[in-house]
Amino acid sequence: MKFIVDIKRVHFYSYNKYTANKLKQEIHKSKTIVVLSNLFWILLGIYFFSVFREYQHICKSNFKYVAVSFVVLWCLLTTYYVYSKIFYKLFIQYSVKDNGLTLGELEIELTESGIHTKKPHFTSFHSWEVIQNLDSNEICFFLVIENNRAIILPKDQINKNILHFIKAKI
Repeated sequence: MKFIVDIKRVHFYSYNKYTANKLKQEIHKSKTIVVLSNLFWILLGIYFFSVFREYQHICKSNFKYVAVSFVVLWCLLTTYYVYSKIFYKLFIQYSVKDNGLTLGELEIELTESGIHTKKPHFTSFHSWEVIQNLDSNEICFFLVIENNRAIILPKDQINKNILHFIKAKI
């Protein structure tokens, strides 16, 4: 069964959002990471409280400078957080070029032995054994090969026959 899908930026962004959410789920499953993350914030709070108490002791109840320093610290942390979110989105937006490697038309052939994909710059083959599962979000289906690698299939370009064939092979 041979068909062509046109991968656009919206499909690639959808895939990146899917992998980011999957990574967050995997991180939250790890109790060690959650415990260490919470411990870090508790220790950071204790540290700032001890600095505040020392400052209060030195300045003899002059809270004006403490309040200003906490506001400045809060602004710096907020700016860093917002900047990192914006930077990540810009990185994703400009990391994919319209040179045909990721975006554009992708010829896919589903056979009994596996999936053949072809673009002008490359061809690849994946046997059905390496496909972990068929997952989806609101825009695309993903033939998941690894945690951070999948074949993107836009929902509006895939018919029911293709889906039934894929589900039968997985």
